[in-house]
Amino acid sequence: MKKLLLVLSTLFSTQTFFGFIEKTVFSGTIQFPLAVKKVPDVRVYCAGRKICGELDHETKKISFAISDYRQRTFFYLAIASAKNIGYELAVPNSNTIKYLKVDPTQPYKFYAIELVLIPEDANTETASKSPTMVYKWLIKEIELPTTGQMPDDTIIVCYDPNYVERLDGGSSFEFPKIVIKPDILSIVGSESTLHQESAKILLSTLDLDTIHASVRQEIKQFPYPKTIVAFNI
Repeated sequence: MKKLLLVLSTLFSTQTFFGFIEKTVFSGTIQFPLAVKKVPDVRVYCAGRKICGELDHETKKISFAISDYRQRTFFYLAIASAKNIGYELAVPNSNTIKYLKVDPTQPYKFYAIELVLIPEDANTETASKSPTMVYKWLIKEIELPTTGQMPDDTIIVCYDPNYVERLDGGSSFEFPKIVIKPDILSIVGSESTLHQESAKILLSTLDLDTIHASVRQEIKQFPYPKTIVAFNI
């Protein structure tokens, strides 16, 4: 009996260990211009989960992390106001949601992003025969179908797409940065107005919150001065 318990304990420990090393964690950033004194809060969802973000008023950015138990290199990213995001039921009047959707008649941004490994000097005339390989995100803005249906596991950022300038950069463990327009204060009129509009968007996420699970925070420490924060159900 003791031998059986020892075998079961070993198997459980092995599965737990391999479950850990197979987990992928990507960090994301929403970068506001330095002219903004205080960064507004922004809601993020992914795969039925409500993703918590960390506000940094000094660097003017919002950071969030998304973890997955499988190695992924391809993601969809949607940016839209929460009031323009809805869902389709699997059966009318049921409690089962078939998919989330964006109102295609309203402004939105939708991207397909893929992490690829390419030669560092691939686009130069001086590319060597044995170039250094680097990770790069291929970013393509695309349109949703007329139904507005978003693919499963889409990363959804609830914010006004008209405030977004572009996606930029990224690495093997960082999503491309969502860059807010540098003249956003001139566009909306003032920082006070920016926070008022951001608060309205955040309040409109209450309905979406009810269909997304809250997540618990995991902080993994490494021997080097580095901390990875992941969020899981």
